[in-house]
Amino acid sequence: MTEELPIQEEAPASEPLATSGIPEADKKRVIIGSAIGGGVFLGVLVALIILVSTEERQKPKPPLPRPTVYPHYNPYFVDTFIKEHEHLLRISLINERKILEKDTVHYSDSYGYVPIVKEDFENHEVQRLSVAVIEHDEHLVRIIYYDPDLERWHVPYFGNYSDPYSHASLYTRNPSGFHLNEKVNNSFQWYYESNINKSTSIIDTHDCRLQYFDKYIEFEALLERDYIYGMGERIESFHLKNDNYSLWNRHFAADHTSDTEIGLSGSHPFILNRHTDNQKHDFVGLFMRNSNAMLFSMWDNVYKGTTINYKIIGGVIDLFIFHTASPQYILRKYHSVIGRPYLPPVWAMGLHQAREYYNVKDLDSVIENYRKHHLPVDAVWADMEMYEDHKTFTVNKISFAGIKELVQKLHDHQKGYDMYFVAMAHPAIVKDEGYKYYVQAVKEKALIKSAYHFEHPFEGRTASKTTVWLDFFLHNSTLIWGGGLHDMFELTLFDGIWITDDEINHECNGECSMMGADAEETLHIPDPFHNASEFDYIPYRPTIDPLETQTLPMAAYHYGDDMFYKQYFAHNLNGIQLAQATFNGLRSNFENKRFFLASRSTWAGSGQFGSHWLDGNYATWESMQTSIPSILNFNMFGIPHVGAPIGGFYSNATDELLVRWFELGAFYPLMLSYSHSSTKAKEAFAIPEHIETINSALHERYSLIRFMYSKMFESHLWGGAVVHPLFFDFTNDTKLYDREVLDRTFMWASTLYIIPALIPHQTSVRAYLPNWRWYDLRTFDTISDYSPEDTQGHYVDFPQPLGTITVLIKGGSVIPHQYMSKDSKVANTKDLEIIPTRLIVAPDHDGKAVGSMVVDSEGIIPNPDPRSNTYRHYTFTYMNQIFRANKLAGFDFHTEMVLDEFWELVILDKFSDHNVDFVCMMDMNMRKKNLQYMPITHGNILQIHDEGYTRMKMASLESIVWGSKEQHDFCQFQVHIEEMRLTDNDRRISGVLATTDPEAYQLRYTFAATALNNHIVHFTVQKNEPGVVEWKVPPEVVDESIKTTMKGDKTLDAVGFGLSHTNENFFFEMSEEYDPHDYLITTRHQPFVYVRNFIQVRFLISARHIFGLGERVGRFELADGIYSLWNYDFMHEETGTPPGNNMHSSHPFYLIHTHNPFDFAGVFFLTSNPMDVRVKHIAIETEVDHMLSGGILEIFLINQGPAEDVIKQYHYLIGKPIPLPFWAFGYHQSRWGYRDIDHLKLVVRRFEDENIPLDGVWMDKDFMVDFKSFTVDTKRWYGLEEFVRELHAKGKHFVAIVDPGIAKEEGFKIYDDGMTANVYIKSNETKEALTGITWAGYSVWVDFLHPAAANFWENALEEFHRKVSFDALWLDMNEPSNFCDGECHDRMTYHYYYFPLDYYDDLYYNPTHRPLEARTISMEALHYGYETSKTATEFNYHNLYGLHQSRVTSNFFISRLNKRPFIISSSTFPGSGRYVAHWLGDNYSRWSDMEHSIAGMINFGMFGIPYVGANICGYSGNATENLCARWMQLGAFYPFMRNHNCRHGSPQEPYVSEKVKVASKTAILARYSLVRYIYSEYMETVIHGGTLIKPLIFYFPDDNETYTTLDTSFMVGPAIRVTPVLADDTDKVRTYFPNVDWYTYSDPGYERVNTFNETAHHGKYVTVHSGLVGRSLNVHIRGGTILTVQEVAEGVQNVLALHNLPINLIVVPDHQHSAYGEVFYDTESTTDFKNEHQDVAMHCHEWDIDFSLKSGKQEIKYNQTDMYIDKIIILGAEYYQKAVIARYETKGGQTINMKAPVYSKDHKTLTLQAVDTHSMNVMQLNKIHWAD
Repeated sequence: MTEELPIQEEAPASEPLATSGIPEADKKRVIIGSAIGGGVFLGVLVALIILVSTEERQKPKPPLPRPTVYPHYNPYFVDTFIKEHEHLLRISLINERKILEKDTVHYSDSYGYVPIVKEDFENHEVQRLSVAVIEHDEHLVRIIYYDPDLERWHVPYFGNYSDPYSHASLYTRNPSGFHLNEKVNNSFQWYYESNINKSTSIIDTHDCRLQYFDKYIEFEALLERDYIYGMGERIESFHLKNDNYSLWNRHFAADHTSDTEIGLSGSHPFILNRHTDNQKHDFVGLFMRNSNAMLFSMWDNVYKGTTINYKIIGGVIDLFIFHTASPQYILRKYHSVIGRPYLPPVWAMGLHQAREYYNVKDLDSVIENYRKHHLPVDAVWADMEMYEDHKTFTVNKISFAGIKELVQKLHDHQKGYDMYFVAMAHPAIVKDEGYKYYVQAVKEKALIKSAYHFEHPFEGRTASKTTVWLDFFLHNSTLIWGGGLHDMFELTLFDGIWITDDEINHECNGECSMMGADAEETLHIPDPFHNASEFDYIPYRPTIDPLETQTLPMAAYHYGDDMFYKQYFAHNLNGIQLAQATFNGLRSNFENKRFFLASRSTWAGSGQFGSHWLDGNYATWESMQTSIPSILNFNMFGIPHVGAPIGGFYSNATDELLVRWFELGAFYPLMLSYSHSSTKAKEAFAIPEHIETINSALHERYSLIRFMYSKMFESHLWGGAVVHPLFFDFTNDTKLYDREVLDRTFMWASTLYIIPALIPHQTSVRAYLPNWRWYDLRTFDTISDYSPEDTQGHYVDFPQPLGTITVLIKGGSVIPHQYMSKDSKVANTKDLEIIPTRLIVAPDHDGKAVGSMVVDSEGIIPNPDPRSNTYRHYTFTYMNQIFRANKLAGFDFHTEMVLDEFWELVILDKFSDHNVDFVCMMDMNMRKKNLQYMPITHGNILQIHDEGYTRMKMASLESIVWGSKEQHDFCQFQVHIEEMRLTDNDRRISGVLATTDPEAYQLRYTFAATALNNHIVHFTVQKNEPGVVEWKVPPEVVDESIKTTMKGDKTLDAVGFGLSHTNENFFFEMSEEYDPHDYLITTRHQPFVYVRNFIQVRFLISARHIFGLGERVGRFELADGIYSLWNYDFMHEETGTPPGNNMHSSHPFYLIHTHNPFDFAGVFFLTSNPMDVRVKHIAIETEVDHMLSGGILEIFLINQGPAEDVIKQYHYLIGKPIPLPFWAFGYHQSRWGYRDIDHLKLVVRRFEDENIPLDGVWMDKDFMVDFKSFTVDTKRWYGLEEFVRELHAKGKHFVAIVDPGIAKEEGFKIYDDGMTANVYIKSNETKEALTGITWAGYSVWVDFLHPAAANFWENALEEFHRKVSFDALWLDMNEPSNFCDGECHDRMTYHYYYFPLDYYDDLYYNPTHRPLEARTISMEALHYGYETSKTATEFNYHNLYGLHQSRVTSNFFISRLNKRPFIISSSTFPGSGRYVAHWLGDNYSRWSDMEHSIAGMINFGMFGIPYVGANICGYSGNATENLCARWMQLGAFYPFMRNHNCRHGSPQEPYVSEKVKVASKTAILARYSLVRYIYSEYMETVIHGGTLIKPLIFYFPDDNETYTTLDTSFMVGPAIRVTPVLADDTDKVRTYFPNVDWYTYSDPGYERVNTFNETAHHGKYVTVHSGLVGRSLNVHIRGGTILTVQEVAEGVQNVLALHNLPINLIVVPDHQHSAYGEVFYDTESTTDFKNEHQDVAMHCHEWDIDFSLKSGKQEIKYNQTDMYIDKIIILGAEYYQKAVIARYETKGGQTINMKAPVYSKDHKTLTLQAVDTHSMNVMQLNKIHWAD
């Protein structure tokens, strides 16, 4: 019938054949593939995007199509094109090809294509096809073709990667790069271009084939360039040539697979493509996530680039496109999809020895020979010979009878063995009724099933005779396999497993002969028509041999009788399934020990379970050479721990080849000597005359194992290649793409350049070196240097006699290295523990270097949490003569780690311009020590070490600095007062400091100390050097008039400030006011350092209790540790253990409780630079070390007084809190995840229906268009403004969120306006607007230092307010937060895994001990004013960003809206409270987070931001009913009461359950009854400063027992104490009550819980009760106070309704019958607040309550019911029980009688009440009197 296929005649005349330009040898495959592709059936399932109906669908059965071939065959046309949301397109396609009745179809038979007519066989073409286009982020798009009508096979996910990309990353909101090709009339052809670089399309399907049948898919596309790599497993050049490549797992001897259409053991459908040659980050990766047999073809396209073609025999098209990034970033992204590599143990980095050893004696002999010749080896492997009759998990009782004892000997540390044993696991289960695992598998029905007898296992044949295989789609199989591993471990004590024959291999082709698998006669290949299976006939075969060749039949069943679990689909997954089952089984055996696992058969993702060896190679030079591209491929495929058998598995190696292979194998990630028993021995000792030569190679390997292991570790954490081609580092050097470089050299982790000898009799190697600085690893000589004039590198000839391999260090590297001399007797990696590490620093041409090192305790899987104690991860940086050790993880320095030390630092540099006169080492606490160094007598090498070459602890190292006499030795740094003078009546002292070292250049500083008043001393030190301009915090924080105005009359001495004398070592101190010898703070004999970008000043404080420093999550009191101040958009508990977990804000203020119990003192460092504060308690004193990077030294010292007075003095400096609107003190509801306007309306309606008060409705980013600030999505949120107006009509309010990142999108008005005004922060590199990434995608940030920024920002807000009339604003992500660390160079998302080497990174000390650019913008970013001062950089300004945004936003409310501002800000700084309030960050739904919110509130009260609260019920996670109910009870007493959670969390509105609703309503109503009191106390802080939320210690400073309540109880103002329940499953709290009267706040009982005892100094502990039902909230009223309350009943909808209710006064006289209180009213004026209010003080003494004006004016325009007093309730009123009359007196002199007093004997209360509710106006009262 082939004559009936008029191929060319059917082609449109105007279109050339698709085969044009294809080599003749490849045309046959392409044309035939097209011919048969027209007559097959396909469909695709995409469970990720489309929810397929669960009802049974009838499979469509159209007549079979005629297999006519169209050269550009694509029958699909666009029906609908839907943008479902910002990151998902869905396209519906219709097949418009005509279907003819009773047509024929071609099936493959043998390698040719023979027409076979089979009319009744189903093989349909998909008629309706859907395409989903998902943009996950800026570098990954996923395109999936699926059949919306039919479920199809889709590859399952393995390991912990359950479709990590099932939905797009939500921060990508730029326009899609997906475009339909408009050149074609409606035919579905598309191209994709990057939003980053739109110069060319990344992939284009114009004029390309698309066919979709049941068992045939063809997908074709065009790429710009033919630089394509990947598609394995294969044995040939790294660069893919124009050819066909089969992916079908089979086991062949490697040298027999030159034909790329024979699959090997692994299938990895991934390619890396160099997209263009003009950009460093312009690479593309394609991953076709399909496990079916596949043929990948490529050829030169006639028009442009390269055509790639996939022919697949089933499944779906699921194409991941990784794009526009560096090769390593592409791979990291790819590995994040398939699963990042597992981490082998350290010993697995040593030499592995394997061979078909026949008995224990052979194994023992090999081991002893290695020891005899002092050759290091770590592991020996046993092959199949260990088994009894080839039965997996067994041990031959004769030949391997002593294997367990041998392994015990290997493990013997005392005898110096310290070796490991690796046993084989074979997947074949022998059919033997006496074989445990066969019997168990049959019983559990856990075997792969026969294609013909579903109830029976499939039986095949191996060397073990009749064999069955476990079906790992069944969980029972994993359990059986794990049990077998456990049993084998008991027999052998193995340390690792290697899996072979997991392709799966057997000796028949599919089903065995009908005579049975046990038959001995010749194997039978069945006739195609004998087995009537739908998989016996396939329309296309992607391999040379039939798919069933030496493997299972394609119709064998997995799991069930569903066709989607048949071998046809799952064959390529056998290896990864078995690896996963083995991994899980070993994990249960090795609970506290990392294991080794190697698998022969692999698929995408296998690397997360194990290593791989390149099995079946030959002892040839070609085989050794081709191992290099294979290892490069597997590193791309996510299996970096890979190696080829050294010397080849098959055939005999010459002596020269074996030596050369050991040289190369020393740099394989997996170093394995493995050979067939029929060959000559290939162990390292096999050639006596070359033992020393091979030992030298092994020593080189072992000296670098710490380096190699560290890189494996980082690949495990982050993904990416460990070994890679040179072009990864030099992408623009075209020579590196030549085969002579690609296939013959490689890089180890961008650090070591490996250049092996690969040709017989070679004595020198000619290698290409890119234009860079290169050093010789052995001699440290500089081989080549960078030339700025050259764009290309050059060739160098390296002598390479036998026994030598060229290894170069790339300039810019730091390498951990364990030096071994020739006579070293290192036997294994364990011996390396006694060899100290030296760090080799090889700077690049700019003098910079980076590197890393990992030490660990071999935990099974490292915990990526930096606080994990299982490992330490260091990164090293070198720049400007500063070497710094940065800790990325492992900060618990109490845990000792092996190798966590070094003995020498070797710096390779050009020292001719430098004299080295000192080396100073500093630890993390900046303790200093001089080190010794080797004089530079030979070469350019500086060797630094400690005295006697003592090992130095890595964990405590901060930095090492070296320099000349002209520079200042940190270790000897000292300054003295050169001159000083007193002025202003001894209230100011100033002068000059100078460095003391007479040999160094003398630095000078000016200093000044001023007594600002009788309590505050302002002290500054700054450089006095010509041309030096230092950053100072702008005056917006502390006004210059405060610094220059002296309001007190005391001298500095009288205030307690003192200084050292002239020419003495400098110090200053604060003393007791009347006793200068009794110091409170001193720097005497403490370190003081002030150099470029580093200031250290240590206080010795005569006190133990210190509070403050934030923002942080944790305890209120500061424990020993290091506390960081650097605004950071992340939330973790701050324990004092680095890295610092400072959060969104920075407040460098702390409060000291002195030894005089009634006194406190304060310290305020005015700095916006990164800062660490180290606290260390020593006996009765405390060391407080302040370490600043940059700026000047500016300190305010506040001398002793009550805590509240000290805090008020601090607020005098930074400003008092902003007045807020009354409604702000109601209940607020928020959530990220309200879907649309109807959803939000429903929420508000539920509050109304349930009678739950609500004042503020908050909106997260949901309402925006593509998350762009200042926009409103008019589709989902149509009618939002109308909804807001309805809220206003109900007395409710609306709050909107605004992010500072402005979407970088031309045509977006806000962005364009900012560009016109030139108000964005600038990049230091481009001097254009700096680009980062926020939720809105690529973004820029407003520079609020720019004079035009305020007007721009206010205009944007005003325009936004016209769209939706918000009442308050929520400023989020203003740290500022950035999704790419630093700057998105070339619009590329960077993740700095190492510390980036920018100008600010040559810091002597790195505050936070994490990259300063983590989650924020570049420290080099430029702000307005940089041109003149050079100091306006983000490094200096970062912590101030939120403050300046807050100031401008606050002014908008006042000047544009004439409203009192209500703004909450994420980022705050001292002074922010003048403009905004704050919430305590994105917390978690945990009891500990709820408890920590108490300390957070208290801290922010001290910081001048008293209106604060946590997200009630938690932001992240799901709160339990109990937790949410308890949190609502606590949150009712937060100043800012808001419930808020994230979109992924369960709903937690107060009505979500009955239990939560009852508790919430009770709590909210209690809150509303106290709103007037809380508002009054808040306004007290606005007028006078001070705190609203206080710890009990502030009121009872001499009662040490109150320290027990610091984190669990708090005061709201002076009257209310709250003691929440902070644990689950309890309603009781035992807590301490100081020695005053305390009453429960519970009308009408007001139970007394503690009575003042005149003879006792302390109070008592009381167990108090708070249920979730009822009114008991553990709220208590303190004696001596007057509390303003309102009787709030159910039905009150908001706080404005409280204006219609009179107030009551609860009077709690103390033991002297006295009580105080106040109540505050105002008109919420924005212009005359200080006058338009009335603060009424109330004083009860004996039988009277006096009323007086505390502040404001007597008459204000306020006329509401809540200014009238209805009742006065006096508690503990036994003293007044005989009262019979009561009256009140007005300020006008009127005396008016009240109702007769009512005394309750039961409750001991006296109630006074006005005759008329609206008569007793608190503003007009003078006195209330009652009498008996």
